[in-house]
Amino acid sequence: MTSDDVREKCIEMINRLLDQGFRRPIFFSAIAIDGLTIVGSSETVTGAALPLVATFGPFTLHLVPIHVLFVDPQGKVAHGVIDGPGAVSCHVLP
Repeated sequence: MTSDDVREKCIEMINRLLDQGFRRPIFFSAIAIDGLTIVGSSETVTGAALPLVATFGPFTLHLVPIHVLFVDPQGKVAHGVIDGPGAVSCHVLP
């Protein structure tokens, strides 16, 4: 997956979490199986101009599955998995 694909999937999961009571900013760390890591927040992936904290070249590929850990200011935590361009799952942890 490209960095843009990962960004779009993180936005999708953040929107799901906001619907489930998470509050902004939601911070996340995404780790691909090859160790490539992206960190950011709901404030860095939503909006047109703000990049992720870790930016990569246009040809960087992230190997799936990619595990994503989310946390909000209330201490809520969720684990997400990106299995491919069309497959994501996200579960709130107790």
